[in-house]
Amino acid sequence: MNAYLWLLPLAAVLLLALPGALADEGPGPQVALAGSYDISGEAEDMVVTGGYAYIAGGGDGLVVVNVSDPTNLVWMGEQSTYG
Repeated sequence: MNAYLWLLPLAAVLLLALPGALADEGPGPQVALAGSYDISGEAEDMVVTGGYAYIAGGGDGLVVVNVSDPTNLVWMGEQSTYG
């Protein structure tokens, strides 16, 4: 047991010597919320293609939002699917 006690200071030195070893974020890119868009009902499903998000909203029908600039989402229109 005592033979392994020298590993503790070595482990502490290695953790302090390695940049980012004690960082909470971990390796890799960090993710942050760029923007959001609120529809009046619940979103049942969504497809994003060609810079547009097509949102199937429960009571709203189909809502189209321009998402080409994620920090500035723009409502493009909606179509009722009632009936």
